[in-house]
Parts: sequence; C-alpha cells; structure tokens
Amino acid sequence: MKLESAVPRELTTDSIENLTGGSIWDTWLDTDSLDQLVNHPLLLAMQEGSISLKGMRFFLVQHHHYSRNFTRFLCAIINRLESLDDIKHLMENMQEEMGIDGVGKVTHAELFQRTLRATGTHAMAEKALPQTLDFTQTVMDFCRCENSIEGLAALCMGAEAIVPLIYRPVLQALERLNVSEEGLEFFRVHIEEDEDHAITMLGILEQLVQCSPGARLLAKDVGRQVILKRCAMFDAIWQKVGQEPAQAHDEQRAQPDKLTWLNAVTTVPIQLPRRLLHVAVEGERGAPRATPISSPKSSVVDLPVQTMRMSLEQLAPSTQTRLHRHNYETVIYVLSGSGATYIEEKVLHWEAGDAIYVPAWAGHYHVSDHQQTVSYIACENSPLLASQGKIVIREEL
Repeated sequence: MKLESAVPRELTTDSIENLTGGSIWDTWLDTDSLDQLVNHPLLLAMQEGSISLKGMRFFLVQHHHYSRNFTRFLCAIINRLESLDDIKHLMENMQEEMGIDGVGKVTHAELFQRTLRATGTHAMAEKALPQTLDFTQTVMDFCRCENSIEGLAALCMGAEAIVPLIYRPVLQALERLNVSEEGLEFFRVHIEEDEDHAITMLGILEQLVQCSPGARLLAKDVGRQVILKRCAMFDAIWQKVGQEPAQAHDEQRAQPDKLTWLNAVTTVPIQLPRRLLHVAVEGERGAPRATPISSPKSSVVDLPVQTMRMSLEQLAPSTQTRLHRHNYETVIYVLSGSGATYIEEKVLHWEAGDAIYVPAWAGHYHVSDHQQTVSYIACENSPLLASQGKIVIREEL
C-alpha cells in the first residue's frame, strides 16, 4: 500500500510529499500506524474547526509535558553516536532548539510558552496524563538505548518526520480561534524546519543500517511503536475534550489569561497608597514591656499591606518567650545573635542569617543565647486571614 493512500483529506498527497520529497519514506514509515495517527479524531477535529478553545488548551499543555524533553532526547542520542560528523549534524538541530543558531533567536521552549500564554493557559495548568508520561518515557528509553539506531528511529520516524502531519491541524485550529501571530510561531517554525531535521536523521540512519541486515526493520518497528504511543496519548486527550461542544465563535476568541501577572500589571490601574515609607521603625518602639521574659520587644512595620504583617523583634540575652501558638504562618529572619526555637518536638538552632518557618497552630517558643541580644524580622499572614473573614487567633500555652 502506498503511503499516500493512508492519509485523508487535506493530510493526503501534498502533506506527505512536502514532508521530505516523496517516496523515500515508504520503506521506513509503518503505514498502518501512520494511518491511525493522521485519521485520529483529535487531529480531524482540529482540522475541521470543531474543537473548543478549552480543548486546545488541554492538548497544548499535554504536548508541553512531552516536548519540553526534546533537547534531552537529542542529548541522549548524541551520547550514543560515534561519528563526529553525525554528532555535528544533530548539534545543529540542538542549536536551533536552544535558539543559539542566529542573532536574536529565542529557544523553541520560549516559543511554546508564548503559545500557551496566547491561548490563556500555562505549562502547569494540567497534570500530565499517564499516557503522556508513557509516551515521553518510551521515546526517552529508545534514545538511551545502546544501539543508536533505536534512538534515531524514535526521534526521526516518531517525531521529526511526522511533525507537519500533526502541527498543520494544530495551526489551523489555533488560527480559527484567533490566536495571535506570536502564539502561532512555534508551529510555523517547526513545520518549516523539522522536514530538514528528519532528512538529516534519515541520512544517518541509512548509513547505520548498512552494517546490519535487520536494522532497517528494527528502525521501522521503533518508529511504529512511538507513533502508536503518541496515538494513545491523543486517545486520552480526546476522551477529555472530545465531548465538549464548540462554543460560539465570539466565545472562542483566544484571550490571554487575565489573572497572569503580566496582564495584571498592564491592565489594572495602579493606585498608590498615601504611605509607602516607614522611617525609623525601631525608633518608634514604645516603652519596654513590663514582662520582657514573656515576649520580645516588638516594633511593627506600619505600612498599608493587606496580606502580611512584619515586625522587628528583639530578645535580650538569655531570654525565653512563652510557649504559644496561632492560626497563621510565620517566617522569621535572624539579623543578629543566636539561639534556638522549639516547634512541637523539634529544636532548631539558629544564628544570624538563618530563616525559620513556624507552621500554623504549631506550639513554639524562642530562646536567645547568653552572649548578645537577638534581633530578627518576623513576617506573618494574619492580615490575609482577616481579609478573608477568618478569625485571627493567638493563644498562650
């Protein structure tokens, strides 16, 4: 069966011929697995414009969990090659991935991050599906094989050679969803560049298989396994997104996530509070407490922060605070002196430059050494609790 006959609609003759120039792939690519890939309902939905923006976001995040390992795949293969010329050719691919093959280039990883931002999602928006992890691990295992033919076959037939068949439907879907040009660049670049990478890898494979009669069949089988693993990942993604009806056109317009930091600082008007500086915090400390053994001398930083409270504290030499607890977290940074903090059953010995974390509700107290006064900064999130309508509790034990 000719390779072209396995490919439907717009993914037929032109796509395969543009892939590398024709029939050179007939003896390398497994047509049954390739047919399963290009006819996958996930890709067809992208091509037909029947997948929602939410579905595309889910696909892109899953693809990120795989594609972020691509330079690791290349490094693993390069480690198995013996020919310096072969290594040089793959290093050129690596340079393109890392954005160091030309002036003003950016990494392919950053290009993909731009796609995620342009569609209103981020890399950690979804956990990797088991099938995504399995696909990624399969490729890595082949790339680490002592026989470099297996790694090259996995990356050549299972990735680079078929990239146009996968990325063109993705590109079509993103264009229909009005994703910005910056968000499309990753897929445009790979459609243009990965054909050359595939031919380069195939040239190395052609040389390697000449020394082993069964090597060509091995390479073809490895390519088949990787394609089927990718199909399994697509199956799992389709189960998550395939039943979602496509929204109306206006609702599908891709907008960056308004909760991201970048958009927040560019779209929300900044209203500066009246007081931004607290001069001489320690100088405003009140009179010493009547019972300094129970609590450190405290100077609260009086600034309009709505989520945290900060104070400068001092413990006289050989001083111990009372055992207490509270329902907010505290982080302490020691400026000078040394001592110990008792948190439940743990004892933490510290000195200037150390930081201490006190969990909510954990009973604790501090003890200073006898040599000098201890000074530290204490930050806690009691204002955040109060802003959420929760009661702030501190109790002596």
